[in-house]
Amino acid sequence: MAPQHPQAGPSKGKKPNLSHRERRRAQGRTSFPKAVTQYNTGVKKLKEKLVHNAQIKREYHGRVLRNYADDTPDYVKKLLEAGPDGEGDDQTKSSDEKNESKNLNDNNNGTAQASEKPSGWINKPNPFRRAQMIAEEARKQRQEEFEAKQKEIEEAKEGRRNYQLQRQKRYRSIAAKTNKGQPRLGSKISSILKTLRKEL
Repeated sequence: MAPQHPQAGPSKGKKPNLSHRERRRAQGRTSFPKAVTQYNTGVKKLKEKLVHNAQIKREYHGRVLRNYADDTPDYVKKLLEAGPDGEGDDQTKSSDEKNESKNLNDNNNGTAQASEKPSGWINKPNPFRRAQMIAEEARKQRQEEFEAKQKEIEEAKEGRRNYQLQRQKRYRSIAAKTNKGQPRLGSKISSILKTLRKEL
C-alpha cells in the first residue's frame, strides 16, 4: 500500500474536495499576496496621500484651537474682559459695584442667554455675502421691471377699453335711425365736423 498524505482524507483513492486556499493553508501558507499592478500601486499611493492630508489637517486644527487665545490681539482681549458694560474686569470693581452689576445681569439674564453663542464659537465672515447681495439686487431689479411691465400692460388695456367704448358710442350715433328707418344725418354731420377739426 502506498503512503498517504496526512491531509488526503479517506483512503479510497478519492481526492479531498478542498479549495485552493484551503490547500495552501494546509501547506502552512497563510498570506496570499495580490499581484502587484500599476492600478494597485496607484490606489495605495492615493490612500497614503489622503491619510497624510487628514493627519496634517487634524494637527493644524488642533494647533489653531490651542493657540487661538494666544493669537487674539490685546485690544480684543481687553474688550472681552470689559464685558458688555464697557467697564473693567471684576477684580478692580468694588463690592457695591459687583452687587449692582449682578442685579443687572440677573435682570437681563433671559435675553443675554438667548443671544450668547457656544463657547469656542468664532465669528467667520460669510463667504457668499457678496454673491447674495448681487443676487438680491438682481431680484429687486427683476421685480421692479416686472411691476413696470404689468403697469404698462394695464394702461394699454385701459386705453384699448376706452378706445373701444368711444368707437361703439360713435358707431351708435352714426348708425342711429329714425322711427321710419331713415338715417339721422345730424349725428353723421357732427361726427364728420369733429374729425375735420381734429385734423386741422
